[in-house]
Amino acid sequence: MKCALALLFLVLTQPIIKAQNLVSNGSFEEYTECPDYFGQWPRVVGWTSPFLLSADYFNRCAGGVVCSVPFNQFGYQEPAHGNAYMGLATYQIDAALGREMIATELSELLVPGVPVYVSYKVTTGGFGSLAFNSADHVAKGPDLQFFEELPTDWYQYLFPNNASIEMQEVVQDTLAWVTVSGAYTPDAPMRWILIANLFEDSLSSVGVLDSGGQFGNAYVFVDDVCISYDPDYCQGAFTMSENSVRAALHVHPFYNGSIVIERAGGGLKRLELELVDYAGRLVTRGVLPSGVQRYEWVLPPTCTGAYLLLANSPDGTSSATRLVRILD
Repeated sequence: MKCALALLFLVLTQPIIKAQNLVSNGSFEEYTECPDYFGQWPRVVGWTSPFLLSADYFNRCAGGVVCSVPFNQFGYQEPAHGNAYMGLATYQIDAALGREMIATELSELLVPGVPVYVSYKVTTGGFGSLAFNSADHVAKGPDLQFFEELPTDWYQYLFPNNASIEMQEVVQDTLAWVTVSGAYTPDAPMRWILIANLFEDSLSSVGVLDSGGQFGNAYVFVDDVCISYDPDYCQGAFTMSENSVRAALHVHPFYNGSIVIERAGGGLKRLELELVDYAGRLVTRGVLPSGVQRYEWVLPPTCTGAYLLLANSPDGTSSATRLVRILD
């Protein structure tokens, strides 16, 4: 009975989860002018393209086949949402820093210790209307990074070789949108997000896409960027692709105060485990040992309910998040 009363008190005192997208213009529908050439990211309301200042904007309102939708010089793709999307190079031959980026300021500061839920959609460019601008390569990414303030010296920043939300897979399908998603708990009042491949060439899994392309780049389209405090608000926030680290973890509720974690792929390296409640408060920590495929994590005595299970590599290069319900 005391446990039930404690749970009721927690529910009554928890802050209300706000069901809204903290990313303004997350689908790039709002613009000042219809694009008519390359590199016209300034026409997208609320977004910037730091570092190379060269990200591309595509919209159905554009005529011709340069930056139109669905067919343009960089590929053929219907938007994941609405009538527009952005495009950026994730790798460039003979240019170690050949990374295009898009960034935006969130509608409000993130609260340290309180998790947010992230999703955005990515597809590979290529086989566009002009071979010179049609990507001939593929590479991993793009990733999403949170910042208090954007770096002022990008040459010193690149490459961190880690990200707040890492897209580990290489997408070679130029037709389907892939949902990248995860959860992030800030340790500071984060204000900005950045989308780009944040890994150096040797860690970017570069491959050939189109031998007839002449661009010398890997290129992606990005659409439908969503960040919310509500785990159910962003579409596909917990749909993970088969090649991601997140998909490699399967969590099963287990009676007697335990949960069972199984790894179906993505390596068997050591992972640091954290169980947190929806307010971001740590409940307990544990370790998934290296080389172990099936692991029963015995939890301390606690009330039953829903939690977030966070699994992180000690070096910070990968993370996984799962919603878990502890059964009595």
